[in-house]
Amino acid sequence: MKPSSFTATLLLALWSGASAQRIPKSPSRGWKVLTASDLDEDWRKQSPTRFAVARGDFDGDGKPDEARLMLSRAGKRLALVVRLSTGGERVIEEWDRRALKRHGVVTLPPGRYRTACGKGYFECGPREPEELVTRWDGIDFFYEESADGVYYMTKPGSDFVYIRLSD
Repeated sequence: MKPSSFTATLLLALWSGASAQRIPKSPSRGWKVLTASDLDEDWRKQSPTRFAVARGDFDGDGKPDEARLMLSRAGKRLALVVRLSTGGERVIEEWDRRALKRHGVVTLPPGRYRTACGKGYFECGPREPEELVTRWDGIDFFYEESADGVYYMTKPGSDFVYIRLSD
């Protein structure tokens, strides 16, 4: 018996670990979308994206972009992958898979933010301002209940820069 298109869609969603959110095609060869079992920590239940996806205008073009934590196909590496509205995508940073246990992402709206060195946690380096002023959204990458930083573009089309917001 041939399954209905609804049944086939439901089975595909269950088999792939998809949630109610739109799951894009897997970007950047070698990386895969996280599944519900990858994101089963209790603290992640506070967010509909399980703190694995951030959406905003990260490149200043006025169009929505998406940042997503992803695992390597082999499951040993975690990456922050950004898909820009222009169709480009970038692997911003990579870590050991164990970083997934306590790390997440959210959208940081444009604004003024005191940085970790501006709060006196350590001396500011040559490219670390005491205060960060962003003109469009940033990607807040955090360690649950601890450190926090933001990846942001200083101008449209530039590389992402990372600044620590707390220690």
